[in-house]
Amino acid sequence: MRRSLIYAFSGFLLFGLLVSLPALGQSQKKDKGVKPLPVKLQHPRALEKEVFRLTNEARRKNHLSSLVGDDALVAAARRHSDDMMKRDFFDHVNPDGKTPKDRFAEKSMVPARVGENIMKGSRHDPSDIKTMARVIVDGFMTSPGHRANILNPEYTHLGVGVTVAGSQIRATQLFSTVKSRK
Repeated sequence: MRRSLIYAFSGFLLFGLLVSLPALGQSQKKDKGVKPLPVKLQHPRALEKEVFRLTNEARRKNHLSSLVGDDALVAAARRHSDDMMKRDFFDHVNPDGKTPKDRFAEKSMVPARVGENIMKGSRHDPSDIKTMARVIVDGFMTSPGHRANILNPEYTHLGVGVTVAGSQIRATQLFSTVKSRK
């Protein structure tokens, strides 16, 4: 009886150790900040344009005006998608504490209002532009917060940045009420 309790307890400890090892490895990985990428980062412009088009289509279906594209917003959105991919995080605030408003300031933008949608996916085929864009926009439209950004009547400008590395994809939409420079 005593021996079986020892074996059971030892098995329990071993199981607990095995279960916690992946978590320990992940926390060490996060501390380093940068993960090696298996392939080069790509920015499929056709996919970005289709996400932009579908976003405006969703606005028009809801009797809102179309958003205007802005190259500075696209650049800021791409940088954030790249950053999420390179440093393996998924958040509106990056590991350095930079927010969407900070990303606008880096491009000398002075927006009255800022909004951001982000998406993370894996095992996607970014070469199927129409399907992938539909997955991204439909995903945003089924999330209350993301939908609110897309359908916010105050927003006037949009930049879409998509980063692909192998089958991994990150997408960022940056919304602004005005286009103005400092």
